[in-house]
Order: sequence, then structure tokens, then C-alpha cells
Amino acid sequence: VKVEASVSGPNGIPVTNAMIIYFGHEAGSDRYVELDTRFDGTTFRAFLPPGSYTAIVNPPSIVEGIPQLYFRDLTVTSDTTLTFALTGHRVHGRVIGPDGLPMSDATLYYQSNEATAGFNSAADGSYEIFIPTGFYRQRVWPGLADRHVMDRVLGYANVTGDLSLDLDLSGTWWTGTVL
Repeated sequence: VKVEASVSGPNGIPVTNAMIIYFGHEAGSDRYVELDTRFDGTTFRAFLPPGSYTAIVNPPSIVEGIPQLYFRDLTVTSDTTLTFALTGHRVHGRVIGPDGLPMSDATLYYQSNEATAGFNSAADGSYEIFIPTGFYRQRVWPGLADRHVMDRVLGYANVTGDLSLDLDLSGTWWTGTVL
């Protein structure tokens, strides 16, 4: 069965250099199927046996603010065209370092069972990602210039709409000599 797909990101912009991974079971069988597909210049194209599949749709880079999403229970019985939208609520803010100043080049991730999105903070510490409604674990890794700051999980965010949220990496400063 021929499966063609298109992928769009936030604001409906086409995402042509994404990757789609289909996996599931062939209809009437215990046979497991997994297939990766990439853009061929006009569409994402795959040939799958009839069955029920999950598609993981990956953006070109996980740190562009576009989410990686899981699309479950896709039933394929005949030639099919699918449309995947990698979008969600706008979550934005600043990464704040231990000195209270914006932290640039920090890598942050929002992760759930259904989506993951990341971003490298800009020079002013700002970030912007798009994720669907859900409960997300927040994690931040400081950039190379801030290797003295420990990466950390900052807890969880319940995203139900657009959200402005600063990520604070302040904490105790240690000084001295290690013997």
C-alpha cells in the first residue's frame, strides 16, 4: 500500500526535511513492521503492508522549537495520503543564569510521552517552542560558556495554552579549593 504524507510546522509552514518513522503490525499477522521515510522532493512516500501503525514525525532538528510528535492508531488498508502538523501551543520565555542574567546557548527540552521539543536559547536568553496540550518535563543544559552551571530538571509544566515561562538556573555558588 502506498502511503504519501506531508508535514507542516507552526503557522502551517511546510517541513520538507523531516523524517517519518512508521511502526506497527501487519493486518492479520504478528509480523512487526518498521520503516523510515524522508522527503523525496515532492512528498514523503512509503510502501507498507495493510495494518495499524504509529508514526513518529521528527523535525529536521530537535532544537528548532518544532515538536517531535507521535501519531497513533493510523489504519492503512489502501493507498493513503496523510497530513501531519508539527505544531502546538507557543511556550516562550528566558533562561536565567545563576547571576540573574540571561543565559545564551542553553539547550532546553520539554518532554512528554507524546511529544518532545527543544531549543537553544538566543543571546538574550530567549527561547520559543511549540508543543501540544500535555504535561511536560523541563530540562536545561547550559551552553559551553556556562559549563560551571549544572544541568537540571526544573520540574513539570502543564501546558494547556500559550505560556510564558522563564527557566531559572540560579542556585548556590561554591568557591574554594578542592583538596
